[in-house]
Amino acid sequence: MGGKKQHLLVVDDDTLSSRIVAQTLKAKGYTVSTASDGSAALYILAHNAHVDMVVADHHGLELLEAIKDTRRSMPVVIVSDDPAVAESVNQWDNLSVQCKLEDPHDHAARVLGAVVSMMPAARPLC
Repeated sequence: MGGKKQHLLVVDDDTLSSRIVAQTLKAKGYTVSTASDGSAALYILAHNAHVDMVVADHHGLELLEAIKDTRRSMPVVIVSDDPAVAESVNQWDNLSVQCKLEDPHDHAARVLGAVVSMMPAARPLC
């Protein structure tokens, strides 16, 4: 199948978690960049116009605040095991934001499921 690969930015301060999620997404045909914090993510977003979605840990709420005016239509998936984060995400009106409460045992699978549901036109290539 041809076409442009969707480019995802994974933001997570846990290096191992970030690596596992990135490898899972790459294996499904996505192009993936990673950032260890919001500052690094904002740098990538400012210098790469081709990021299609952000996948972030619970610190993604601060990232949402920073990008809401410049990339309002960009889908964002926040992954957290904290129900309070999900409640905060639900307060963001008119943004393509989804919160997935994670089970540490299937973190990468849940992230992949959230990515696919947020960008139906960007189904995995394999």
